[in-house]
Amino acid sequence: MKKWMIPVLALLLCAGCADKSAAEAGRKPAGTEAAAEEAQTEEAEKEEPAEDESAEDAPEETGETEISEDAAAPEKSFGAAKQARDVENNGGNFVRVGNRVYFRNYCEGGLPETALFGKFLGIAEEHPTSVWYYDEETGKAEHAFDDNGCGPLWYGEGGFYLTAVRDEQTESFFYPEDGGKAEELGRGIVRGVSEDGQYAAFWSAEGNGGPDTLSVLKGTESAASAVPEGVNYTEFCGMAGPETVWLCHGDDGDSVWELDGQTGELLCLGLVPSTVEYSWAEMEQFVPDGDDFYLMLAWYEGTGHFLADYACLKGTFGQEDSLALEDVPFNTNRADVENPPKILLTGPGEVMPVERTGREVELTDYDSGDLIWCDSPFSAVKLIPGFISKAPYDGGDRIIQAAEIAGDAAYLIVAYVEPAPEADIGWRTAYRSKGVEYLRVPLLDDSTAEHLLP
Repeated sequence: MKKWMIPVLALLLCAGCADKSAAEAGRKPAGTEAAAEEAQTEEAEKEEPAEDESAEDAPEETGETEISEDAAAPEKSFGAAKQARDVENNGGNFVRVGNRVYFRNYCEGGLPETALFGKFLGIAEEHPTSVWYYDEETGKAEHAFDDNGCGPLWYGEGGFYLTAVRDEQTESFFYPEDGGKAEELGRGIVRGVSEDGQYAAFWSAEGNGGPDTLSVLKGTESAASAVPEGVNYTEFCGMAGPETVWLCHGDDGDSVWELDGQTGELLCLGLVPSTVEYSWAEMEQFVPDGDDFYLMLAWYEGTGHFLADYACLKGTFGQEDSLALEDVPFNTNRADVENPPKILLTGPGEVMPVERTGREVELTDYDSGDLIWCDSPFSAVKLIPGFISKAPYDGGDRIIQAAEIAGDAAYLIVAYVEPAPEADIGWRTAYRSKGVEYLRVPLLDDSTAEHLLP
């Protein structure tokens, strides 16, 4: 999220949509390709602390840790083969579970009235919504359940972890997929789910500006929790099984920590290299690789949130002070790029920089032009030529809110907009939502968009 939006938005949910392979967050066996978050579109909008914009103290000691008896386990199995589940794009706006693609229906008043740059999904507000699914076998969309929520959908074991706003506070719930009664998880946000669906990363904070509490849920029960000391804000990076990785911001700089949901141990994996000019790193991508993981971090400056620097780091699960700068042969001129490059895992312990990881659906001119599917890190397929002819600032009336891959199709949320000058902030243009449409686009050359909802 851009720093200037912090006083505007009470709390943002990661709706990051451009790259969700990290949101699936399970550890990959060595030798497979993995690529991450933001999340989401979001890509421009990252989650930040609601009150304090300054970089504050890196933690030096751990806080008290609580762990349930059932969660305790004396042994770990790093690099163990993941349990296969037929789940795709977990943590996205469209999540495929088997032959059903689930999504939240914002068609009936579920979006905020106005939003800077027309990024409506990045604002967490209390609105009536419902969860639907598209059945790939029947070709029909059906209502699943009501939830009055917002943000990403996380599929666990037998249901969804979802977040809603209640009395201006974010609360999370678990909704069984069989339509049973939702179970309250308390105030806070589910940040990720392990690839086998057994564990979930849960972030919460006491009151307005209170200390962050990092938790690991097993199902709907707390398996472990900890409050890192000397930390003002914590950003979720990713998880592998019960191990969750967090980027912590403190007065002494940034650091990376791991909370293990089996042992309850909170470890500092290392300090993040910083410069005098840029002290607040932002998590861009998390790529697990067996016992290790890679982080792509970026530093931004100014109210325009302009890229200033980026770096790739490598760490080892369960190993204190293992974080180190990775020597990646970046060929991109850092002064010219608008966003940091992504990293692609090409083999055990080997990464290379790429502009795409092969899962993106985007417009050729950012907010106008052809709709393309990046079918690999190095090529793209033109799905719909001239999908959006004019950018909103040039008189166009459509802004893509989410564009994600599930199964053999791209799924889009597109908002119809008009300028809302009364909500502008300086040079930052605001738009008013006039309606939203849901589209399904088969992954074929010169494809045709199908409407998911009436």
